[in-house]
Amino acid sequence: MHIRTNIELNIVHLATLAICPVMFFVTYAKDALCVFVMVFFAFLLSMLVCALFNKYLSSTVKVFVTAMVSCLVVTILNFLLDKYNILGLNANDMYYLAVLSTVVLSVDIYYIDTKAVVGRISTKIISAILFYFGILMVFSIFKEILGFGSIFGKVISNNFAGIEFFRGTIFSLIFLGIICAVVEAIYGYIRRKVYDKQMVYEKFVKKIRDEKMFQYDNLRRKKMLASPIDVRTIGNEEFKIIQEKSDVNETVEDNTSDSDLEDGESKEEIKPKKKKKNRRLKVSKEAKVEKMFDRKSDKGDE
Repeated sequence: MHIRTNIELNIVHLATLAICPVMFFVTYAKDALCVFVMVFFAFLLSMLVCALFNKYLSSTVKVFVTAMVSCLVVTILNFLLDKYNILGLNANDMYYLAVLSTVVLSVDIYYIDTKAVVGRISTKIISAILFYFGILMVFSIFKEILGFGSIFGKVISNNFAGIEFFRGTIFSLIFLGIICAVVEAIYGYIRRKVYDKQMVYEKFVKKIRDEKMFQYDNLRRKKMLASPIDVRTIGNEEFKIIQEKSDVNETVEDNTSDSDLEDGESKEEIKPKKKKKNRRLKVSKEAKVEKMFDRKSDKGDE
């Protein structure tokens, strides 16, 4: 069982930290979309490579492999942008900051909760990508609308060309912090609801199991009470014989005739237990001490 603390990082915090390296040059929504595509392919490919060689790689080496794979992916996508000019974007060296975002996202898989992972790693990977995409797109879209008066490069209104303050670094930091706080509150609320439902389900399952155990035990006791009890009566002479043999420490033979037994039953021979030779009587430590004390007292009296 893994108990989370109130200072433990969750996926929302890591997704926000992963946006910090690219937040200064992501001014348009299409730039954010391009960065997300790079991080998406780099993250998935690096996770696949590290999963294949998980037995031979440590956590530190996995981070290094993730950085190398991310550099390769960003280089290939930069080459494609330069050649095909997708969405009107050109190759830019600033896109290599997506490598840092990929490394930050991979920290949750390699270092955090490695010994107490609840659920599958694939779920954590998908949730990390979704949170990263959601926060990045909300940040870039609102920043483009407020700072430039457009969305995905298209002007919304000719009367509004944006405000310069919303293009600066101070607004980016404040706005990213607000988004992180709102998403964290929503994420915490959903987690609490899910946890409450899980607890109700576990209590319901435990109640059913306890009820089944009670029913099984009740049926077992009724079956035992309903089973017939064989009562055997003996006379005075047979009682004296049994008592004499028990005093001599001999076995008592069953004198019941074969006709008294039910069909299919056979008489079991009772074999006497063989006493082990040279078996010493076990004496407790307190008895030994008391015996030594008695010996000393006897010598003193003499």
